[in-house]
Amino acid sequence: MVLFSSCKAQLYYKSGTFKVEDAVKTTQYPGVMGSPINTTVSFKLILKNCVRIQFDSFWMDGFTDAVSIRYANGGVWDGKPLKGDTLLMTLSYYKPTSQEGMPRELTVAGSNEAAAPVAHKGGALFRYTLSGKKYYFSIKDIKQGESVYAP
Repeated sequence: MVLFSSCKAQLYYKSGTFKVEDAVKTTQYPGVMGSPINTTVSFKLILKNCVRIQFDSFWMDGFTDAVSIRYANGGVWDGKPLKGDTLLMTLSYYKPTSQEGMPRELTVAGSNEAAAPVAHKGGALFRYTLSGKKYYFSIKDIKQGESVYAP
């Protein structure tokens, strides 16, 4: 039932509440057997209004996980940004790699695999709550950053 209620949320590519800037996607490939591959989209979110807003989940490349947020000045996210505040947001998911020969106790779990709850044309989708209502925002302009291959 939760899935049906979240599907009623509106999908946006532009917002009157915030502006998304400098979205960059990077991937880190591990050099240690059994370590997960980490894919991250980092971006700035600049608030246009003083609002109480909360961010919870994102969907990207068939995976889902939690959104990480902090203020650009280094402050801890409190959910009460002021007009003009800049948030640094990170969407990271972990994809498990082959773990042949590893003991089960040392198995590294990855992010959950899940399709986005709404169809969208962007590279990443995140959900936020504003005034008690849930909304989705799709990031279209994501630049490809440099991938890191650990030795």
